Amino acid sequence: MQIGGGGDTITHIAVCSADSGDADARNCSSVLFAVVDTADVLLGDGESVTITYNFDISSTST
Repeated sequence: MQIGGGGDTITHIAVCSADSGDADARNCSSVLFAVVDTADVLLGDGESVTITYNFDISSTST
C-alpha cells in the first residue's frame, strides 16, 4: 500500500479491506482489522511512504 501527499503526517496505519490495487487508502470504510502506532512521518510534496504489514497466525503451541 502506498499513501502520501504534501503536508500529510502519518501517525498510525490502519489495516482494513480496501482496494487491492495501489489506491490511496486514507479513508477506510470497511472492517478495521488492525491499527499500528508509528513514529510520526511528515511527507513533503511528491514524497510517499510504502508500508508493509505482515500478519502471522502461526502458533508455537500447535
